Amino acid sequence: LPFSRGEDMQMNCLLELYGLR
Repeated sequence: LPFSRGEDMQMNCLLELYGLR
């Protein structure tokens, strides 16, 4: 999934909530 450097941190948090990471 392509995401910006700034949004990378936010996406990581979401991924943890979804349990993907």
